[in-house]
Amino acid sequence: DLSISFKDWFTIGRGICHILGKPGSGKSTMMRFICDHKHTPQLLDQWARPKAPIVASVFFWKPGTKLQKTLKGLVLSLLHHILQRLPELVPILFEEYWDPYGSSPWNLQRALEIGDNDIFLAFERLVKDKTAFNSHRFCFFIDGLDEFDDPRERHSTLARRLLEWTNSHPDDLKICVSSRELPVFLDSFSIQQRLTLNLLTEPDIQKAVRKTLVGHSRFI
Repeated sequence: DLSISFKDWFTIGRGICHILGKPGSGKSTMMRFICDHKHTPQLLDQWARPKAPIVASVFFWKPGTKLQKTLKGLVLSLLHHILQRLPELVPILFEEYWDPYGSSPWNLQRALEIGDNDIFLAFERLVKDKTAFNSHRFCFFIDGLDEFDDPRERHSTLARRLLEWTNSHPDDLKICVSSRELPVFLDSFSIQQRLTLNLLTEPDIQKAVRKTLVGHSRFI
């Protein structure tokens, strides 16, 4: 049912590309493969021209720390990736903390603690402000939406946020996500940009199971 091939989504696609799959079907492996593949930067560079592409990836992990499964962790990870590439945005996104004349190499630097509200405000400025989009296009990879576990945020709210981000800059911001078959994600993201991974990996999984189990002396 894809309206566009997975490869073409990188060069001409928009919105959210959804990698769907049952547990163990290889979603995270697929996302890591995509993020590390040598052709991914080339394809995104074609999409971004004449602008420059900025790529950020986040992998939710429910058994992990709080930051590995909450909205704050998502926002921090995205900001970290983006500001490493675009440090000139720091004075814009964190204007309340930006004080280039308030310190010198001869003074001890005070520890800087940025509150949660200011972190979310910084990301909101990034999405709403057109400054960063004048010369850059952004592509996010977010793995394991079903492992998102934030007491203050529902899966439906997270999905709505992602759609709002892409809708606010349809030509300059797109997101590739992965998740299990939760109804909230099935209902939120377009089936025409959804790759059902277990349908593709099923023959290989069957082959591996038969080779490993059927040939084992203890398998009955």
